[in-house]
Amino acid sequence: MEKGFISKQKDAAMERFIGDSVNEFEPKSYYHRAKDWFQGLKIVVWILSSISIFTGLTACIVFFMMLLGINDTLLGFITGTPTMAALVVFVSGVILYYIEYGKHNRYSDGLTEAKRNTDDNGRGEIRFAFFLQLLSVCMCMYGAYTISNEVAGTKSATQLDGINAKYAAVVADYNKEIQFSDSAQTTFKAIKLYRNKLSDVNTNEFNRLGDVTQKWKDEKDASIKQRDAEIEQQGLKDFEFNPYDAVATKWSIIVMCGIQVFIEIALFYCLHWIVSFRYRVAIERGLSLVSAIVTPTLPTQSIPASAPHKSVSASVPVVPQQTQPQTAANTKLSVFDYSNTKSNLKTYIKRLLNTYTSSVESGVKRYANQLAAAGFKVEYIDDVLTVDDKNSPSLPLNSTIEFEFDGTELIIKSK
Repeated sequence: MEKGFISKQKDAAMERFIGDSVNEFEPKSYYHRAKDWFQGLKIVVWILSSISIFTGLTACIVFFMMLLGINDTLLGFITGTPTMAALVVFVSGVILYYIEYGKHNRYSDGLTEAKRNTDDNGRGEIRFAFFLQLLSVCMCMYGAYTISNEVAGTKSATQLDGINAKYAAVVADYNKEIQFSDSAQTTFKAIKLYRNKLSDVNTNEFNRLGDVTQKWKDEKDASIKQRDAEIEQQGLKDFEFNPYDAVATKWSIIVMCGIQVFIEIALFYCLHWIVSFRYRVAIERGLSLVSAIVTPTLPTQSIPASAPHKSVSASVPVVPQQTQPQTAANTKLSVFDYSNTKSNLKTYIKRLLNTYTSSVESGVKRYANQLAAAGFKVEYIDDVLTVDDKNSPSLPLNSTIEFEFDGTELIIKSK
C-alpha cells in the first residue's frame, strides 16, 4: 500500500514536470512574456514622479512664502505658522501632482501618435511634456538652493551682515562725537588749569563738556542694545557662519539637480517602453483578427423552393468580381485593423469638434474612408457615430464616404 502511494506521488510529480515543460516551450504572446516588466515599470514611473514632487515641494513653498510676503526661513515658517504651512504644502502638492500627471499624459499621447504615424506624430504633446520636465528641473534647482543655503546659514549670514551694516554707520558717528567731546574737554582743562586747579567757572564748563561726552556714550550704548535686540529677534544671536558649509551648498545643488535630470530621463524611457509594450500587444491582437476582417461576411441570395428548377437549391454569395493585374513582383498584404481604425476615428472626431485644423479633418476623412473601403458602413449624424460591427460589414469593398463639416455640424455618410 505504501509502494502504491509512492508510485502515485511519482506519477503526479512526472505529470507536473511534463506540464511545466510543455508550458515553458509553448509559444507565448508578447503580453505574457513582458507583462511583469510592464507592471513593474508602472510602479517605477510613479516612484520617480513621487521623488520629483518631493524635490519640487520646497520651491513651491518658498514661492508661496514670497507671494504672501512672509520673510522667514523655511523652518521658521513651518514651526511658526503650522496651519498656514500645511495649507501651502497641500496646494503645492496638488500643483506638482498635476505637473507630473501632465508629463505622463502628454508623453503617452505623443508617443502613441508617433506609433500611429498620425496628426503631427505627437510632436506637440512631446514638446509640452518636455517643457514640464524642464520646469521640474528648475524647481528642483531652486528648492535645492533654498534648502542648502538654509542649512549652511547663507541667508542668516546675509541677514546678520545687513543688521550690523545698518548700525555700524550710526555707531561710527557716535564714536566721532565722543572723540570730539572728549578732546574738547581735555583741551579745555589743559588751557584753563592754573596751579593744577580750575576756577569754579571753569570747573562748571569742564563738567558740562564731560556731560556732553557721556550723553554721546549713552546714545551709542542704546544703539548697540537696539542692534543686539534686533539680532536676537531674528534668531541670530548665537549664529556663526561656516564657510565649509557654503562650499557644501554648491555641491549639494549640483548633486540634487543631477538626480532630478536622471529622474526625468528615466521617466521618459519608462513611458516610452510602456507605450511600446501596448503597441506590440495591440499589433498581436490585430493580427489575430485578420480572418474576421479581410474576409468579411457578405450578403447571400437564396433560390426559392418554388423556382422552376426544383432540383437546385443553394445559397450563393454575391461577390463583386474585381480584376487584379498580374505582376511578377511580390505583393504585400495590408492588414486592416478594425478596432484601431474605429478608435482613431472617434478620437479625431472629438478633436475636430473641439479645435479645427486641416490635419485633424484629414484624419477624420482618412479613417472613415478606410472603414468604408473595408466594407463597414460609417455614419455620423446628429452627434452620433454608427459603424458596422466588425463581423458584419454591410457595404461592398472599396466603398467611399460623403463628408460635410461647416465648423459646428459634422455629417459623414457611406456611399
